[in-house]
Amino acid sequence: MSSIVLDSSINLTLPEWLQKCLNSSSANDRKQGETTLIRQAFEFAYELHQNQYRKSGEPYICHPIAVAGLLREFGGSAAMIAAGFLHDVVEDTDITIDEIEQHFGVEVRQLVEGVTKLSKLNFKSKTESQAENFRRMFLAMAQDIRVIVVKLADRLHNMRTLQHLPEEKRRRIALETREIFAPLANRLGMWRVKSELEDLAFKYLEPDAYEQILQYAAENQITRQQRLTTSMETLRQRLQQAEIECLEISERSKHLYSIYQRILLPQKDYQEIYDLAVLRIIVKTHEECYRALAVVHDIFRPIPGRFQDYIGLPKPNNYQSLHTVVVSSTGKLLEVQIRTLEMDYLAEYGITAYWRLTHSLNSCALPNQYNQQKLSEFAWLNEIVACNDEICDASEYMRSIKNDLTMEEIYVFTPKGDLISLPSKSTPVDFAYKIHTNVGNRLAKVKINGEDANEITMLTTGDTVEILTDSNAEPKLGWVKQVATNKAKNAIRRWYKYQYKSESKSKLLKEYPTPIVSLGFICVDRIGILKDIIEKFYRYEINVQAVYVETNTNGIAKINVSIESGDAEKLNECIREVSRISDVLDFRVV
Repeated sequence: MSSIVLDSSINLTLPEWLQKCLNSSSANDRKQGETTLIRQAFEFAYELHQNQYRKSGEPYICHPIAVAGLLREFGGSAAMIAAGFLHDVVEDTDITIDEIEQHFGVEVRQLVEGVTKLSKLNFKSKTESQAENFRRMFLAMAQDIRVIVVKLADRLHNMRTLQHLPEEKRRRIALETREIFAPLANRLGMWRVKSELEDLAFKYLEPDAYEQILQYAAENQITRQQRLTTSMETLRQRLQQAEIECLEISERSKHLYSIYQRILLPQKDYQEIYDLAVLRIIVKTHEECYRALAVVHDIFRPIPGRFQDYIGLPKPNNYQSLHTVVVSSTGKLLEVQIRTLEMDYLAEYGITAYWRLTHSLNSCALPNQYNQQKLSEFAWLNEIVACNDEICDASEYMRSIKNDLTMEEIYVFTPKGDLISLPSKSTPVDFAYKIHTNVGNRLAKVKINGEDANEITMLTTGDTVEILTDSNAEPKLGWVKQVATNKAKNAIRRWYKYQYKSESKSKLLKEYPTPIVSLGFICVDRIGILKDIIEKFYRYEINVQAVYVETNTNGIAKINVSIESGDAEKLNECIREVSRISDVLDFRVV
């Protein structure tokens, strides 16, 4: 039985699952151990968060309870649920991460540490604080992917209660959610979480557009439902005639932000948007997916170019399904998705599908290929972690991870037929560096689909790319502005930083012969590089007297900055900051 006595003066209603846990007396040793861990974590958090309240006025413990509940819904282990209760105690109380380990073990400690912000340290700016927190989070994710699932549960509940915060803070959190956390959920295949995060962020970032689309979707719901019901009945009959066992045909509404994107990006009118909802067909086997597709195309006229086979070519987050757009019997365009039950479960819950099935659906199990180890192997995460060492500047780091998380993927092949995923707008240079850094550095010639091609040609899905190398070849600095992947950008910068490395770079200024000092920076010639450099001097309140810029055809910019400063220590610290900008290759005292 629970040893804690809840404060009766606090308006707190525990969810049923937690009440059962607190009163559990299971005889199963393993089950009892898990229940004990969860109960102890709740009691620990409850005591520490007493007398703390959220902006809404409710007891703060309501938030950890909600986060733990979400993790339980995701099928998380006892350690994950415990981390849900404890995820804020290090940041908001005097408890240390070592004390978490003493009470709850190494596993819980690592999960809590991975989601704890560095709020007790001092940073020069909010951007720097944000960048360092994400660096820590991604490093923790690389060691244990469950860290980000705990963080997503935390962010989801915070977004559900965002209305209680001041507008400026609401917008900042909503923007961060849209740019980082929703794309992370998408990368993990957690469609339900991704969709809700996007819709909630949409609500606070574009409130007028949110209300318009909400109203439009509601006004057309009855007509749309009638139309889809007719199509579903037709499909059900024809699938039965074809002896295809259809487990389910259902309507799934598009989430609001995806509708907004389809209107905003192509600048379409509401009336042109056909897929406010889709029909989803669930069958038993892969083979039946393709047979069902044939039935759909036999009944309804398919739209050329609107068929996508994600079964034969799964998305990087393991999403599998057949998508097609057809003209329905009412003359309206209709999107149809066809998949197996296992595919549907993975599409909805992503990486957490395995946990959910293990813990809650004993009558159904995913194929062996979907084991926990496979689901935790994400190449994109390794590339983001690599940026931790490559990109020191906080603003540049944030731009980099946002770009990595949001870019669409294309799929190309090696000459041996191996499949390589790359961000859209990638070039053969990106492909070469994806294979290996030395392949990119020694790239001499490119062939696309057997034909000679330029190394900066934009690749498309289905291309076969061949890279020919030469030991005397070297990367071109101009590639930095033309490649799409951070791995390629960083490798090229690293090459040229080594080429330009000078003894003067390690020598900081000790004294000034004159009040005016002129510093020369050798940089990658790109838009914004001068602004990035000058902002560093402004941050340190160093007076910039004059700036001179010289560029050449090799993609290099020489930027001379004359400054006035009597504080050698402050200037040296500023120079270190400027040198950390990845596109700054070298500097000298002129």
